[in-house]
Amino acid sequence: MALQKVQLTNNNQSWNEKRRYRIGEVVTDSGNVYENFTGANSTPSTGVDWLFLKSLGNVTPFPKVQITATAGQTVFPLGTTALANGVLLNGVGLNDSDWSQTGSNITTTFPLTAGDIFKPF
Repeated sequence: MALQKVQLTNNNQSWNEKRRYRIGEVVTDSGNVYENFTGANSTPSTGVDWLFLKSLGNVTPFPKVQITATAGQTVFPLGTTALANGVLLNGVGLNDSDWSQTGSNITTTFPLTAGDIFKPF
């Protein structure tokens, strides 16, 4: 039996029961945002494999944004004034105290390294 290497990516942030999620992937389910911390695929709103991050309430979905940082960058233009619920840096969630949003910009409290992947959601 030959094994295949498969790269999993989270192109659709809505939870899908047919997908297997990696640790650190973030999805929405039942109006809430969850992060997978076991690599298992239980239903986020009922399973123990997901960390509840935030409730979305009745807000417009945040557009998919990914920015590759330059050395020392702290300000990230989003191109939208929609409010971010959180930020992933290289796939790891930042604490709310590590970033703030003013208008269409998110500012981090520390400079990023060139090549860091900055993903607000």
